[in-house]
Amino acid sequence: MKTLYIDLDGTCFEFKKDASLDEILERGFFSSLYPFDNVIRGIKTFHKENPDVKLKILSSCLDRDYILEEKNQLVDKYLPFIDKKDRIYVPYGKQKSHYMNSSDNSHELYLLDDYTKNLEDVALHNMTGIKLVNNINFTKGTWKGHTVHYELPDWIFASELKRIIKEESR
Repeated sequence: MKTLYIDLDGTCFEFKKDASLDEILERGFFSSLYPFDNVIRGIKTFHKENPDVKLKILSSCLDRDYILEEKNQLVDKYLPFIDKKDRIYVPYGKQKSHYMNSSDNSHELYLLDDYTKNLEDVALHNMTGIKLVNNINFTKGTWKGHTVHYELPDWIFASELKRIIKEESR
């Protein structure tokens, strides 16, 4: 089985690059993030066309109950087919790779994320990283692995995810 873990901030939703910690900790910060519509529709299309790939949320989260609540509200609204039990919120600063596992008999694990450090970490653990190129990242070109762009039409976005996962399955 294959599992695609999906980040939220900066991947499915626009993250405010210049926001201060005080702003990020304000109630309503996360619930006011704008969705990357093509990414959301692309994930929905991918899900419909690839029922053999399990989708899970894997998002870093600061230690505030209302932040977790707001992130769940976003997923409920935009990606409601991802069950609450398949939403993993990683304590801020912890490595996401430690929360990706094959205890659900998945042998092939993928992470769709905008942050190169997370992708490099999963690569060190024999998992596949897929960089979501958005409007604020990929400025240094340090990530040399798979990429998908947030402005791709949804059907191309979905087919690129499928191509990457099929290619890596060989």
